[in-house]
Amino acid sequence: MTFAPDTPGTPNSSGIPDLNAKAPATETAPATARAQASAPKRRRRVPLLITLIIVIALAIAAWFAGDAIARSLVSDTIRAEVTAQLGLPADHPVDVELDGSVLAQLIFGSLQEVRIAADGVPLGDISADVMFAAKGVPIRDTNAEMDAAAATIALDEASLQKVLAEAAGVPRGVVLLNDPELVLVTSIPLAGFPLELGIGLVPSAGEGDQAGMLVLKPNSASIGEAVLTADALRAQLGAVADTILQPINVCVADRMPVGATLSGVTVLGSGATGSIVLSVGLDGRFLMDPAMREPGTC
Repeated sequence: MTFAPDTPGTPNSSGIPDLNAKAPATETAPATARAQASAPKRRRRVPLLITLIIVIALAIAAWFAGDAIARSLVSDTIRAEVTAQLGLPADHPVDVELDGSVLAQLIFGSLQEVRIAADGVPLGDISADVMFAAKGVPIRDTNAEMDAAAATIALDEASLQKVLAEAAGVPRGVVLLNDPELVLVTSIPLAGFPLELGIGLVPSAGEGDQAGMLVLKPNSASIGEAVLTADALRAQLGAVADTILQPINVCVADRMPVGATLSGVTVLGSGATGSIVLSVGLDGRFLMDPAMREPGTC
C-alpha cells in the first residue's frame, strides 16, 4: 500500500492531523524578483527629482542675482546721466526706480517704466523739486520714441515770487500760497484811504496763444474776514475793481526745455511750507533727441 504525502492539518494514515507535515512550495520567487528589480528604479528616480529641483532653484537664484546686478547698473547709468544733464554735483541725491524685471527688459530693448526724482534742481536762478516718469523707454534704437513721458516741477513760495517778479513784474512778497489758490496781497484807494485786500488767484496752464504760460485768474477777494467773489467785488467797487481783477500771465516756457509743455498747475499747502506744482508733458523724443532738451523761449 502506498500513501500520499501528508499536508499540514490533514489526517495521516492514523487519522490524526499531522501538523509537522511540510506544505507544498508556492511560486513566490517571480514576485519577489519583480519587487527587488523595481526598488532600484524608484531609488534612482528620487535623486533625479532632487537634482532637477536643485537645478531649477539655482537657475531662479541666478536669474534674480543677474536681475539685481542689471537693475543696479541701469540705475547707476541713469543717475549719472541725469546728474550730468542737470548740472548737479556728483553727490547730489537722485532717486531712480525701475519697474519689472530689468534683465528681461534689457533683452527686449525697452524699459517698462522709469521714475526719477531729485530735489533742489537749479532752473535758472531758482531751484525746484523735479520728478520724471516715462513708459516704454527704448535703450537701443536711438530713433524710437518713448510710449509716454511726463514730469512735475514743484516751486516753493520764494521761488514762485521770484518768477512772478521777473516775468510779470509782480513785487516779491505780495503773492502767497494758500491751498488751493494763490493770494495776491494788494490795496486800492477808497475814500482817500488804502483798502487792503487779498485777491484769490486760480492758477492754470495757458492754452492756444497762451501756451507755455502760467495763467493766474482772479476768483475771489477777501477784505478782513469777508470773502467776495470777483463778480461781487466788481459790483461793489465798479471800475476800481477792474484794475486788480486782471489775469496775470507768466511765461515759464523759457525755464523749461523745448520738448516740455506746461499741462497743469496745482497748489499744495500754504505759506513757506507749501508749493505750486507744474505738470509738464514731454515729447516722446525728449531723451533721444538733444534738441528737445534745449532751453525754451517765451
